[in-house]
Amino acid sequence: MKAVINSNSLIEISKLIKADEFSVVVKDEEVKIIGTNTYENESYIEQVVIKENSYGNEKNGYKTIPRNVIQLFPKNTTLIIDDDYIKSEDQEIKLEYEAEESNEIKFQSKKNAIISNFGEMTEGKYAVSRAETRPVLKCMYINKSDIVALDGYRMSVRSYNNQVKNDSIIIPSFIVDKFNKFNKKDVAFIFENDDYVRCCFGNINIVCSRHVGVDFIDYNALLPKESKIEVTIEPSEVVSICDKILKFGLDSKLIRMNFKKNKSEISFKTYDVEFKKSFKSNLQGEEIEMAFNPKYIVDALKNYKGQAILKIVDEISPMLITDGDKKKDLVLPIKLMRWY
Repeated sequence: MKAVINSNSLIEISKLIKADEFSVVVKDEEVKIIGTNTYENESYIEQVVIKENSYGNEKNGYKTIPRNVIQLFPKNTTLIIDDDYIKSEDQEIKLEYEAEESNEIKFQSKKNAIISNFGEMTEGKYAVSRAETRPVLKCMYINKSDIVALDGYRMSVRSYNNQVKNDSIIIPSFIVDKFNKFNKKDVAFIFENDDYVRCCFGNINIVCSRHVGVDFIDYNALLPKESKIEVTIEPSEVVSICDKILKFGLDSKLIRMNFKKNKSEISFKTYDVEFKKSFKSNLQGEEIEMAFNPKYIVDALKNYKGQAILKIVDEISPMLITDGDKKKDLVLPIKLMRWY
């Protein structure tokens, strides 16, 4: 075999998947780098494929490279790979490592989505659960024009003109975890069939087994149908206050938000410190005081520009944050049970 690739591709794929080895595969003038993980007697599979540019002088075949060898490659360097050697301009590695070729997962999709505003999709990643108890909540959910994430304490819904066929796709956590690796201006193509979900970003394909027989939470049932109180705020002002509180290191992770007519107030109290800070607000309805985790407030509001509207039913129900258009975020007050 013979292939010419850039070392950055091998370095990048080693960061995207924790595979022990990677295959450089040449077939019919296509050059691909493939990394695969299998779990639980091959019942769950993860794979990343990077397609390289063809220079026209490749030879069919494959070369498998162990993960630790990739550390020896300089960044952004042209590598010439053949059956025996990996060479750059000033470096040569003779590799006698033998392993089976890692085959690319092939499948015909039954569902697909085109995410043209990928940056908005990643905004909701903060609400993905980190707990292992309900694996489906570690996923994100595409339902027609909505992209949803929730963890039982907060929820993010982003609505946009998305091209989705056949209703819905659950994006597994293995793919969700890679979102921060890509440019927010990228276009994401997502495909699903009975066995796998594939997400494509340019020349990179990420594939993993889908969650079979698992339904996502009925998120529409969690959104309040009406509100008794509406508060219009400047999100950046509230985020700035909560950021300062988080830097203070509040052990209780509890702040009080007292919503008033013209100026509302954020406060907290410890055994030796009592803090109060006012912020601009426009309240419609009765004044109300609620308690929240300040990090949850920051995570929800940091993606808003201009103004945000807080829709409140009472002090014990989830608070809905919205821009009145494409963004909805739900935050559960403290001292409550989960809302599902």
